[in-house]
Amino acid sequence: KHPTQPLGFLSDSGGTATNGHWFLPFLFAMILPAYAISSFDATGNASEETKDAAKKAPLASVLANISSYVVGIVMVGLLMLAIQDLPAIMDSALPVKDILDTAVGSGFANTIEAIAILALFAALVMLQLTGIRVLWSQARDGQIPAATWMRKVSAQRIPINATLTIFALSVLFALWSSLLSVLAAMTALAWALAYGV
Repeated sequence: KHPTQPLGFLSDSGGTATNGHWFLPFLFAMILPAYAISSFDATGNASEETKDAAKKAPLASVLANISSYVVGIVMVGLLMLAIQDLPAIMDSALPVKDILDTAVGSGFANTIEAIAILALFAALVMLQLTGIRVLWSQARDGQIPAATWMRKVSAQRIPINATLTIFALSVLFALWSSLLSVLAAMTALAWALAYGV
């Protein structure tokens, strides 16, 4: 309902890359490949018990990651082109919501926000599942301390001790910091700690 930005706007740094201050935005941008690698790794770890896993798991992983990458690029591009006032958006605490409010109205923006919250919750569950799966499989193979206790499975075939351990770690990480950037970095990178152990 308003004029969009020209395509050249996609290369506008909004002043973040001036005066040699490009390194911090570059580091934040580098979290994206870590997300891509961790999502590919997460789907691989969680697919071991899938029926016909040798054929279905790789196809599902590739389709899920490629489709999320394509949809993400399109959505970020459309959001950026819909910006009317760049300085106001750069100073906004909720830039995506403000862009959507001006472009499509607050009702649709609130719906998108609710969907994003549900998607983040689903991602949280998947990351916890990945942590549980990695911890349990390392314990099953006797590769971590307290492996006998950690590989215990309940009557419902749930790795109960690994689940409770990951739950406790998740609560500690959530209480440890309220900084969204720290939690985002942990989400992207902390999965690798299991391999380090």
